[in-house]
Amino acid sequence: MHDIPLQSSHATSPEVPNRISGKSHMPPASDRPDIEAARIRDALGRPVMRTVRDREGRVILNPGDLILHASIERARASRVLDRLLESAYRSSARR
Repeated sequence: MHDIPLQSSHATSPEVPNRISGKSHMPPASDRPDIEAARIRDALGRPVMRTVRDREGRVILNPGDLILHASIERARASRVLDRLLESAYRSSARR
């Protein structure tokens, strides 16, 4: 009988790209103005589900606060707009 290796030699080879990296090849929404504008339109007037802070830790919105133009601009200036948009409440029911 021949010994069969338990691990294939190519599994750890540096030449084989990691296809399950969890990283998207799409540019972030901030690099796509059309996607960002749609996400902002969808989020305006909705409450946030968690505290949104700027990079210095100052509160922009608390849970239940509504997303307004002023909070969008403040988050954009602090470079946390994606975080704010991800915090918007979304109804699970589709109409």
